Order: sequence, then C-alpha cells, then structure tokens
Amino acid sequence: MKIAQGFNPGDSGLAAITPIPRDKSRGYYRQSLRDAVPPGVEPVPEGRTEIARGFNPGYSWDIKQKTEHAMSHSYISCHIHYVFSTKNREPWITADIRQRLHKYMSGTARKHKIASLRIGGTEDHIHQLVSLPSTLSVAQAVQLIKGNASKWIHETFPQHQHFSWQEGYGGFSVSVSQLERIIAYIDNQQEHHRFSSFEEEFLLLLKKHQTEYDERYVFG
Repeated sequence: MKIAQGFNPGDSGLAAITPIPRDKSRGYYRQSLRDAVPPGVEPVPEGRTEIARGFNPGYSWDIKQKTEHAMSHSYISCHIHYVFSTKNREPWITADIRQRLHKYMSGTARKHKIASLRIGGTEDHIHQLVSLPSTLSVAQAVQLIKGNASKWIHETFPQHQHFSWQEGYGGFSVSVSQLERIIAYIDNQQEHHRFSSFEEEFLLLLKKHQTEYDERYVFG
C-alpha cells in the first residue's frame, strides 16, 4: 500500500482512495470530475489503493474515510444443559455422596469460569445447566467437569475405585427464556424418575432437540 504526498495538509484526516476505472491513455486512475492528478502526486499503478494524508477536497477523487471500530471484548450467551450417566448406568451416586459430588462439580465449573446455574440428578446420572465462557467449547467444558469429578471420587471414596462415567454425554442448548423451566426440571429429577428411566429420558431429550441418533449405539 502506498502513502501519497503532495496533498493539502490542512486536513489531518486519514482517507483511502478507492481505485476507479483506469484511463488507459494516461496510465493513472481517472478523477471523477477533473482529468488530472494533483501536482507532485505520482500516478497510481493499476490494482493499488492510495492512502492520502491531508486530502484536499478541491479534487473530487472517489474517497472514503478510513475508520476502525474494533470491539474490545467478546460477548457470549451460551447456555448448555449437560446430561450424562455413570458407566452402564450403575447406581454409584448414592444419597450419602450426591450433594458433595454436586458441590464439587459446581466448584470445578467456577474454577474454569463456567457458571453452574443448576446441578441435579439421581444415583445413575447427572444434569447440569451451565453458561459457557468464550474460551471453552461444549466438549472441553464437559470433559473438565467429568474428569475432575471422577478423580475426586476415586481419591475421596476408596470404596468407589471402579467408578467411571459413560464415555459420551448430551449437551443441549437452552435459550434464555427457557432457563427457569430447565432449572425446575433439574430440581424435580427425583420425582421425575419415579415414573421413567434414564434411558427413556435421554432418548426423549434427543428427539425433542431433533438430534440424530441410532438407538443401538446411544448407550454403548
């Protein structure tokens, strides 16, 4: 990009001259009103854009003001309803450890700048509603939460050395208008599962969110 000299310095603005059709007989870009370049200005080669300081408005070049309006922050609204079970739906999350596990998982989320809006579930699965930061993907966030929780259980409860989560998970986006409904749904998990299993619930969520799946491979 070339800096042009010879313009009137009375105007200190920075302007970009947009190339317009070339006059083949003269070898420079044609002005919109006057068929001449200002004295002391080198002709502009074809395919280049000229930057001028102090452009004199007496010459009617096709110009536009060069402005920069960069955003200084990232603004993210990404609410995810995670659903995942223990391996083979084993009832590892008994009442005596459930509240402690939920608290630990919420703490892990906060440590990684994930807002944990609600967590719940039963003895064989977890529901967690979170708001993700711009720095983490859906997969990264759930991996951090599940991995740290599994490590904590092994270290804290020697009788649960064989505990593990299922390999996969469900991650369903939630609009702001539906947050309260999802929170109530998570709070009501114990009552909800008096009448349906985790497998039934999970398949219903997949259908509701129009997620493609093959039932033969959903639960491994």
